[in-house]
Amino acid sequence: MTGSPRCGRNDGGAEARGLHGGGRGALGLRPAVLKEGSPVLTDGLIFPALGLACLGWLVPRLLSTFWPEGLRPLVVLTLVAAALLFVLAGAMFIALYVMGGVPLAALIEPGVLPFLEHFSRLGAVSALFWAPMMLLSVIGLPKYWVRERW
Repeated sequence: MTGSPRCGRNDGGAEARGLHGGGRGALGLRPAVLKEGSPVLTDGLIFPALGLACLGWLVPRLLSTFWPEGLRPLVVLTLVAAALLFVLAGAMFIALYVMGGVPLAALIEPGVLPFLEHFSRLGAVSALFWAPMMLLSVIGLPKYWVRERW
């Protein structure tokens, strides 16, 4: 018997390690443990967030290749890039849902308006990931201007 000598339970010495309640913490909740190959690292939040941040950097850079130079065009470029990233982020969340096993028909089943509302909300919240990178990218664009002076 390998339990605690005081309680006589076969709990593997959990009392000595402070793991009462079947491995639960003080609030009765199991601690979150990240294992190798955990879905949190692969398809949870990390890679989609990195993808959104990369899109936030690339979209203004790609738009600037054919966009006119100048302060007003730069402001318009920022607004167009933000709108485009908002739509791309919503599309990315739709793709994540579908790749996660939710059929597209099930997403649209409640109606088009709730579908658009839900994914618009996700696209807006994702601005926490892409907006800082987009702003940094836009701020760096004037140094590549040839005709206009900043």
